[in-house]
Amino acid sequence: MPVKRCDSHGITLNPAKVTFAAETLDFCGYVISPDGYTADQRKKKAEEAYNERAKPLRPLRIGAHVSVQDSTTGLRDKMGLVVGIGRRRDYLAEVDPELKTYRSTRGEM
Repeated sequence: MPVKRCDSHGITLNPAKVTFAAETLDFCGYVISPDGYTADQRKKKAEEAYNERAKPLRPLRIGAHVSVQDSTTGLRDKMGLVVGIGRRRDYLAEVDPELKTYRSTRGEM
């Protein structure tokens, strides 16, 4: 029935990618079921592997000089001064001479 309905609207389904009436669904790193959702085991393993390889970064302080990534070009072509510290490894940096505030990652020069 769903296949005929999709076909009548000009939607082509790839049988290798479509599953109907499944009890669980893998979606964006989560397993969704009638009971709710949980993180996919592959996602958990990937996070654990990343955390094992990741090096702890030294926290920045207000007044530290940092490189700031331009949001349009993606380049770290400006230097800034940390003026605020967020909760999730984000920092507010003031960039001279424009005196604009950008959100900066922990890339320190």
